Amino acid sequence: MPPALKFQVLVKPNEWVKFAQRTINFEFYESFWNRFKDQLMQKSLEYDFENRTKRKLPFQKTPKLNEDHYYYMSYGLGLRDTKFYVVITPEKNTLSVSLELTGQDAKQRFDALTLVKASIEQTLGESLIWNRCEDRIKTEIILARSNFDFTTDEGICLAVDWLSTTFLRFYLSIMNHTRELNVPGHSETLV
Repeated sequence: MPPALKFQVLVKPNEWVKFAQRTINFEFYESFWNRFKDQLMQKSLEYDFENRTKRKLPFQKTPKLNEDHYYYMSYGLGLRDTKFYVVITPEKNTLSVSLELTGQDAKQRFDALTLVKASIEQTLGESLIWNRCEDRIKTEIILARSNFDFTTDEGICLAVDWLSTTFLRFYLSIMNHTRELNVPGHSETLV
């Protein structure tokens, strides 16, 4: 039997170029998320969020970004195994907002929310992607939109406006259905 071939790497990626590309992207994301947070705070005041929900704003913190956590922000609902995500994908010109339910009862809570799907989508004025994720211990409800222009300041302003408005409406529409998420004492309508 002939000996196995041994390959040697002749050229490795230039670490400085990789760092420079990360830095440029990191600055873009940091700027985007700070604009998002500022606009979200302003819209929260306009929506009278704290009086409607009887909760403190969960999105007051300035985003902390690192190499693994720069393209999304997550926010809790104050419920176990329940998180909201806002995601930016500039290479696909896409933004999304989602609710992720995890844990042993994720499917049961997801199924309870599907019973009020029409109400949630009517409140939002949008159709959502309802993903039960049969092969995983999580479920997700997603609203995504494409065709954003992240190359101009005007395009970024439009993207930030859409994302902050949509996230807040999505968050409040789910808050209206905390009973379906099995949270005692939170069955009041908030929107």
